Amino acid sequence: MSAVVTAVAVAAVATGASVVSQNKSRKAQERASRVQQKIESRSAQRDRMSALRQAQIARATAIQGAVTSGTADSSGLSGQLSGIQATTAGNLAFSQQTETGVGVINNYMRTAGRYQSQAGTYSAIANLALTGAQFARARGSKAPSSGNTSGVTY
Repeated sequence: MSAVVTAVAVAAVATGASVVSQNKSRKAQERASRVQQKIESRSAQRDRMSALRQAQIARATAIQGAVTSGTADSSGLSGQLSGIQATTAGNLAFSQQTETGVGVINNYMRTAGRYQSQAGTYSAIANLALTGAQFARARGSKAPSSGNTSGVTY
């Protein structure tokens, strides 16, 4: 086997190995992204629970203060409780929007990883094709003039 044929064979094997490695890398990145998304989702859930707990504490404190001072039936307490409720609802909505945004970002990152893997695969195939073309051209210029135009020596 000539050195050129050996080089083309090695290039083909290397291209195959590169494609396999890129696919494994892409899959590992996607798994890592899904795990990261689960962690962030659980963290956001924990933040929402904390916000609800803080709202309950603020509500209980406001009611206790109003009862102690004798103003439990006042509009001041009602306004204070409405403010606590509005703040809590706003904080929970923000937390949900943030969690949704993180999910969208993770999806884009997985898609980008997939495209990067495809680009690497296509690049490896192109390099293999170029190597084959150079091999064919080199063989074509050295082909015997026996009427054989295919460049293949029999």
